[in-house]
Amino acid sequence: MQYTLIVTSCNRFDLLKQTLRTFFFFADVLPSKMVIHEDSGLALPSFAELRNFEIINGPSGQIEGIDKCIKAVNTDFFSTWKTIGYLQEMGL
Repeated sequence: MQYTLIVTSCNRFDLLKQTLRTFFFFADVLPSKMVIHEDSGLALPSFAELRNFEIINGPSGQIEGIDKCIKAVNTDFFSTWKTIGYLQEMGL
C-alpha cells in the first residue's frame, strides 16, 4: 500500500517530535510520501529534516493548511496518525 502521511503543526515542535516518533515506532507500513504543514511560519527543527518530508510552511489556518497538504498528495491514500489503524483494518 502506498499512502501519504499528513501532519499539521503550529509552533509546538515538542509535540510534533513526539507525534513523529510514535508514528514511526508503531507504523508497520511506512508512508511513501510525508507532508508537514507548519502554520506558524517558523522553520522546522532539524529532526523534521532527517526524513524526506515535503514542508508546507506559512500561516493559513488548519483547514486551509490541510487543503494544501491534500493537494500535495500523489498517492491513492493519505492518512494522519489517527487513521493509520483504520487503514490497516481495511487491509490497505
